[in-house]
Amino acid sequence: MTIKIGSVPMIFNHQRFGNDCLARRLHLRMKVSDIADLIETSASVISRYERGTEPNLHMNVFLKMCNVFDLDPREYFELEH
Repeated sequence: MTIKIGSVPMIFNHQRFGNDCLARRLHLRMKVSDIADLIETSASVISRYERGTEPNLHMNVFLKMCNVFDLDPREYFELEH
C-alpha cells in the first residue's frame, strides 16, 4: 500500500506490521477484543491488521497499536521506488 507522508510516497509494509502485532499480542496473552477495547476500535479492525488484509491505513489506529505493542512506527514504511 502506497501512502504519502508529506509529499513523499511511502510503502506501508502491512504484512510485517500484522505479523509483529500478532506476535506481541500472543506474547502478552491478550485477546483481539482486549486490544480493540484499549485503542477504541473494533475487534474486526484489529484482526484485519494482524492478517495484513486491512485495505486502509488508519494512522490513529496504527499509532495506537504501535504504542500498545511497543513497536517503532518507522519500521513499517519504506520509500517507494
